[in-house]
Amino acid sequence: MKRTLLTFAFTLSAVAAPIPLQKWDMNHSTISFRVPILGGMSEVEGKFTDFAVDVVFDEEHLENSRVKAVIHAASVDTGIADRDKHLRTADFFAVDKYPDINNTIIAGFAAQTPLNRQDYGVSWKHSVDPAFVGDDVQIQIRLITKKNPLPQPPA
Repeated sequence: MKRTLLTFAFTLSAVAAPIPLQKWDMNHSTISFRVPILGGMSEVEGKFTDFAVDVVFDEEHLENSRVKAVIHAASVDTGIADRDKHLRTADFFAVDKYPDINNTIIAGFAAQTPLNRQDYGVSWKHSVDPAFVGDDVQIQIRLITKKNPLPQPPA
């Protein structure tokens, strides 16, 4: 199976007003996902707990702004240890071979997009019911910033 590094293209929500950025508040920022189970009768929700974000913010021309995220795939957390262990295998994220998921967001600081897991070679099927895990996965990114401190005069 041909695997590629996952790159997501997001539909974005633009920020209402420019925000001076120092760094992301990782304690209050989230990268999460939802995938339907049994044709939508249920969903599995999860998040990634380890990711890094690099920001280029142009308050004069938002279209030039970029947010680049590197998600450490092994940090997947659905709240069920056995499922998380399975998600780290070659059936899903293959974290030994693809430790990072990279994406670049153009402008905005909140993003949500569907992606089809089959498009990225994630094609695991349940042995009893092949349609058990849905193909359409909803990806959500919500990032909060910390403001730059005010400049201090030289001592």
